Amino acid sequence: SFQHLYEENKDVVAGGNPWLYNPLLYLCAIVAGTSLPILLVAIWGKIRVIREGRTGPLAWIFLAFIVLEFLALWSLDATFVRRANIFLPFIAVLGAYGLMGIPKGWPRRLAIAAVWFYTLAIALDGQSGAWWDTRYAARDYLLENFDGRRIEYSPYAMAMGVPKGVPLGERGDILVAHEAYYSRYWKSLTTPFTVPKCCEEVYHCISTEDCQLYQALLSGQAPKYREVQRFETHAWLPERRLYKHWFGTYETFQGDVIIFEKDKQ
Repeated sequence: SFQHLYEENKDVVAGGNPWLYNPLLYLCAIVAGTSLPILLVAIWGKIRVIREGRTGPLAWIFLAFIVLEFLALWSLDATFVRRANIFLPFIAVLGAYGLMGIPKGWPRRLAIAAVWFYTLAIALDGQSGAWWDTRYAARDYLLENFDGRRIEYSPYAMAMGVPKGVPLGERGDILVAHEAYYSRYWKSLTTPFTVPKCCEEVYHCISTEDCQLYQALLSGQAPKYREVQRFETHAWLPERRLYKHWFGTYETFQGDVIIFEKDKQ
């Protein structure tokens, strides 16, 4: 129902400040999703539209849709990178128009080639997390080192062929944590620039106990666990590297896998 959708997206993170952060957060998501060069040529395309006075009905519809969508996202405190996707087709159109505004000849050809290669590079960067999925690297490590142990998998951590895990809700001697799950407790676009409080500032918090455990693990302050191995997704381009540094892995449902072992006592 509409009421359920509203409750899932509005005022669900206590202490969140979407009116302050969301414009910056969605700008970061757009830059990481399209690349800085494309955003720059899109801005140049918009300048061309204004200079040339292209203000027909289609242009106003175009602008109204973007403004309304931005206002809707601005007011929601459940900020997700995939919600920025609604803006990407418009940026692509403006970017193409901006490229056509570059003088003909080698300047335009050079600009088009540079944008094309950079777009290809950022697409390959995004797909690399699926081609070299960290869960499969973790699987091989678990089979070699911890097969037969009591292994607990966080949501999103399991993959085909991994050793059998303990029943849901039980704790194991080995904990395999996937970033797609633990990011809600640590570093994400939804709770930016801070470690959220358990559980009032966590979106879809499972429990206060779970939140506190993962925050202790990720900060290195869990007294009964030690990190034994980490498998990281790689971000090669500067936009993706900065995004990963601030908010975690850009691609939804991909990310780092960390293996913890409980102390033998």
